[in-house]
Amino acid sequence: MKLIGEIENISYNGIWILHSENVPKIGSSVYNQQKQFVGKIVNIIGPVNRPYILVRPRKSEKDEQLQIIGEKVYIKNEGKNRRKKQMR
Repeated sequence: MKLIGEIENISYNGIWILHSENVPKIGSSVYNQQKQFVGKIVNIIGPVNRPYILVRPRKSEKDEQLQIIGEKVYIKNEGKNRRKKQMR
């Protein structure tokens, strides 16, 4: 698992906002420290060297949303070791 950042804020429509040192792929699944799926990356905005990552959470209960601020979130390591298909 690779750390993408810490949740800093929640938008008015429930999207989590966090800073990241690296740029993950849009659509990547996001996990908490217990390796439970918590949402998906929907957009990446801001400067390239320290972008803002926008995550749509799996649940959107207001009480839980406020408790999530400050938690670290992760993505799974992307498969860089995949074998390329050989052309015939």
